Amino acid sequence: MAVAVPASAAAAAVPAATEAAEPRAAIPCEMYLTDLKNQDVKSTWTFHVDAHGRPERATAKKLTVGDSPRDQKCETKVGNWGGSGFDGGHLIAATLKGVSKRVNLVPMERSINRGIYKSFETGAKNCIKAGKNETAYKSVVQYPNDTSVVPNKFTVSMVPKARGGSRGPEIRLEIPNAELTPKKKKELKNTLNEGLAKNGCTTVS
Repeated sequence: MAVAVPASAAAAAVPAATEAAEPRAAIPCEMYLTDLKNQDVKSTWTFHVDAHGRPERATAKKLTVGDSPRDQKCETKVGNWGGSGFDGGHLIAATLKGVSKRVNLVPMERSINRGIYKSFETGAKNCIKAGKNETAYKSVVQYPNDTSVVPNKFTVSMVPKARGGSRGPEIRLEIPNAELTPKKKKELKNTLNEGLAKNGCTTVS
């Protein structure tokens, strides 16, 4: 004889979903992604939303070069949350198939977005062009508190690897989300280029 399971018990027996279904076509361009808290969202790459509904991490296990469609309206909206001098910056570049959706967009200080962060992305492209076509790539976002949607730091990393080859040394930068001093710019660029050279990738200017 079959035993009926109360709806509440059946629901309790099913673990809460921690990963959003793929694809997520309608990700809202909102400050807080309340429906996606503590979830991984797959949209080409994998994006993690923190407990407060903010983009926290973007990961590509095998990064590839290619253009993703741009959503200028959402990019502008996200940049405006940072105030004057901010872009809606991609955690993984649109030219590396990073989507123009809130899970991949944060207010990024303009000189960072168009400076050292872009240089890091260029370095990743150089590694892929050098045959490192299984390069792992990650961007981790740090916020100053539980409510701000403007990050105070990015930790970007890549591990270049050619198909069938061994992993190269990790290239890792900790980038403040603020205008850099000339000394800090030089320090970060030198760290990036040293890592690229060790991996046999073309350095960036």
